[in-house]
Amino acid sequence: MANSRKNLLEYGFIVLAAIASTLTYLLFIVNNRFAPAGVGGILTMIQYKTGVNLGAMTLLVNLPLCIGAFIFTDREFAKKTSVFCVADGFSYLALSRIDLSAFAYNAGGVDVILPALIAAVLGGIIYGTVFRRGGSTGGVDIIAKLIDQKLPHFGFIWIIFALDALVAIISYFVYYEVGADGSIIYNFKPVALCILYSFVSARVASSILGGYKSAIKVEIITENPDTVAREIMDNLRRGVTSTEAVGMYAGGKRKLLICIISRHQLIEMTRLLQNQKNTFAYTTPVNEIVVGDFSRKAIKTHKKG
Repeated sequence: MANSRKNLLEYGFIVLAAIASTLTYLLFIVNNRFAPAGVGGILTMIQYKTGVNLGAMTLLVNLPLCIGAFIFTDREFAKKTSVFCVADGFSYLALSRIDLSAFAYNAGGVDVILPALIAAVLGGIIYGTVFRRGGSTGGVDIIAKLIDQKLPHFGFIWIIFALDALVAIISYFVYYEVGADGSIIYNFKPVALCILYSFVSARVASSILGGYKSAIKVEIITENPDTVAREIMDNLRRGVTSTEAVGMYAGGKRKLLICIISRHQLIEMTRLLQNQKNTFAYTTPVNEIVVGDFSRKAIKTHKKG
């Protein structure tokens, strides 16, 4: 029962993310003469040139890709991706019929950087959160997943990069202006906006995929392990793991202490270690921490002690 409720919430969230994606396109992208990254960027340019509804094209393009995902990838990924693609396509078909001009950011070809930035941030959030839940936003994500299943050495990132570069190049020839004498005037603004969108959305998505619970791992080599560990546990309220270490230069035995702290505790940790003799430490970023039941028991045991 609990798993069913969790799955229902997961899929409900994916549907909401798809609706948010539709609103991002309608409010910040399609009226500002630039194409975002991926398949969505290509479909945006086709809609601009032909008038064919982007929602209908989204369904048409993603249908065979989703079928391929069911055949060649894991079912969880395929199901969640299909839900997003269907919800995205139909929500665009429905919402594009509503007059949203009062809410849309129409820069009129002047202040186009701001809507591109807003769209990129929202796009990155949507992509990152859906991907963290085991799905994707369709299009190139499915293509990359299919290729990665068969040719893992090919490189997921290069597939994304190639398509984004293609969108940027094509947009140069799509979003041109017509001069007073009827001449065609090309400019690099759409290309720059596409690159800006790709970079910002990727950075935002990467931050989300990296984890909401980022932390720092501190590894400490010391001759005074008991004292250092006690200082950390008493002052920082963090658990410490100890393991044996041998210095290869002098052959001396030392203790290696391992501790996970939050980022704001790094300064306090530095001050604490500066007072310890014959102590050396280094840090490593941790994308996410997963707390199990043993950790809670350990904390309770330490507090009782």
